[in-house]
Amino acid sequence: MKVIRFILPLIVLSALLFVGYHMVELSRQQKKKIEKITHLPLFELKDMQGKLFTNANLKKGAPVVFLYFNSECEFCQTEIENIVTNIQKFDGVQLVFVSIEPIQKIIMFQTTHKLDIYDNTIFLSDYRNIFSEIFDVNIFPSSLVYNKNGMLLSRNNGAVKANYLLKILKNNKIRNRSTD
Repeated sequence: MKVIRFILPLIVLSALLFVGYHMVELSRQQKKKIEKITHLPLFELKDMQGKLFTNANLKKGAPVVFLYFNSECEFCQTEIENIVTNIQKFDGVQLVFVSIEPIQKIIMFQTTHKLDIYDNTIFLSDYRNIFSEIFDVNIFPSSLVYNKNGMLLSRNNGAVKANYLLKILKNNKIRNRSTD
């Protein structure tokens, strides 16, 4: 009986220490991921002509909003329809739409939403499926807002309204609406 009274609290204490350690470690890893994307990270994707598109192809001195989407995602469609409705308000902002889908499917989506007529919209194929790892996004839709100096202002998992993105860009203050 005395052995059980001694072993049981020891087991409970060990389990609590184990769980606590893993929570701290997960928090540290998440902080590292966010630090990695605080400045616009290097990336290599393909444009709709199949040519490589990297950071060097972005306009210097202009803010960038990355929109990670899937053409069959209803939330993505709703988010993009809201952006299309407010597209004139994004003057001077590079809207970079990224999908893991084949280029032909991305082009269909781009054309359906009439986003192929705007100079500030760029559609890219994540042909190696690395965007989610580089930018630490794991759901559709997700968005990342970078200011004109390449500093992360906001990382959003889930659909957001155009007005929210515009407010972030206008205020130029760091926000994190991540749900993970």
